[in-house]
Amino acid sequence: MANELKLQSIAGHPLDENLRPIKIQGETSSLEIAKHEKGARVTGDLNVTGDLTVTGSMASDSTKLPIAGGTMTGNLTLGSGIGIDGDVNLDADDTGSGVGIKMLKAGTKIAAFEAHHGYSGLFLYENEGGGSDLCALQCFEHGATALVTYDATGTAAHLTLDADGDIVIDPATGITKFYLAGSTTDYASLTVASNGVTTLTTVDDGVGSSGHLTLDVDGDVVLDPFSGITKFYKNGDTDDYLSITVGLGGIATIATADSDGAVGHLTLDPDGELNLTPVTEVKSDAPLKIKEAANAVADTAAYGQLWVKTATPNQLYFTTDAGDDIQITSGTSTAGGGGGTSRWNVQTGGYKTSLANANYYFQYYPEAYGWFNSETDPTTLDQETDLYSATWIAPADGTLTRMDVFVRATNATDTVQFYVFKGSISEAGSETASLTQIGVSGDCGIDATTKTFHQIATFSSSNTFSQGDGLWIFIKKDSHSVSCNYYFSITISGEYD
Repeated sequence: MANELKLQSIAGHPLDENLRPIKIQGETSSLEIAKHEKGARVTGDLNVTGDLTVTGSMASDSTKLPIAGGTMTGNLTLGSGIGIDGDVNLDADDTGSGVGIKMLKAGTKIAAFEAHHGYSGLFLYENEGGGSDLCALQCFEHGATALVTYDATGTAAHLTLDADGDIVIDPATGITKFYLAGSTTDYASLTVASNGVTTLTTVDDGVGSSGHLTLDVDGDVVLDPFSGITKFYKNGDTDDYLSITVGLGGIATIATADSDGAVGHLTLDPDGELNLTPVTEVKSDAPLKIKEAANAVADTAAYGQLWVKTATPNQLYFTTDAGDDIQITSGTSTAGGGGGTSRWNVQTGGYKTSLANANYYFQYYPEAYGWFNSETDPTTLDQETDLYSATWIAPADGTLTRMDVFVRATNATDTVQFYVFKGSISEAGSETASLTQIGVSGDCGIDATTKTFHQIATFSSSNTFSQGDGLWIFIKKDSHSVSCNYYFSITISGEYD
């Protein structure tokens, strides 16, 4: 061969397929050689100036990494003394989506740098998974970046940030958005502005109103504003609002603000009781309005009720815990009766001698002691002798609740009863009046003895009268057998509405 260099082994070993070192003056060099095509080996560093060209096939030993490519099994170790003065470039052919630089474990892909559909990404695959369940860091145009997890068969690809320090989110716009399953129109956002001003917002498709916000804590919710003021707006209206202000000592104020009027009303509408339990007082700087009602509510031990009864005009009442209704006002003034229910009573009396039939007898005029005026049917009275003889004219609406009668008789064998009728007379004048019975004493139980009897009757129904009604009282035998003389005193009483 041209320019051939021949070396003869001093030990007389022929050049064969075995690697043997070259010795110079008895010293073993770093170079070992063998016959042609049997290889060479350098022990130590190999410095190449210029190109290194490999001609021929690569080593088939799986413990070695071929320079021209291939597959290597076993470990690849770069020692700490290796220095690279420049770049290390791993350049995979661009043959389509999903092509890149892959890392495998026992033939299964566990990580890769790949290009996919307009972005490049670092993909980490589930250990032993082979490519279905993964996490990816994806970089798009303009550096837009997404951290994605994917569970091929479910939704268990959770993402945990476990920092041994702070987690800092620092968007240039100050806006951090939270989507649900990729929906970019329904979301929550956290916006931080100058001075740390922060807004938590929900968006329902840009047009809806179901983007509710729920705080569901297994403990307290603490609001701790530096000013002590918490404000509640409606749909961004910062002029009309409700505020809760907490001051020193826990002093708290609930206030409403109406920027252009005075209709910032505050309503408490519990589906149950509203309990005010101050240690000292309940105060109001304005008159207190109470809605009228037909009755007080159910009694509660140790509590009284102040309420307004339905009427025209309505009336102020107090009800005790025993259920006693005490009327405080009547019409345009206070009710009588010393502060209790407003009551009334009327007393009359007289005698009727020679009562020899079953007619209704009454006075010709109030306080007349002789009851000699009579009617067979008291439901209709005329103006000539009857209408002006009313025992009493009611000054207000009310009820008849009781009748007391003291009565004695002579030559008596016939029982007797006392009746109360009501009726009205027109202010323009009436020739007759229709009367309605509202009470009767019941049989007085007298006999021919010289005793005086006390008859008591109470009434709870069909016993009302109106302001301006007249009340007439009548005496009448149940039946007639003999002529009798009766002497009596009567008190009727009741309540004003």
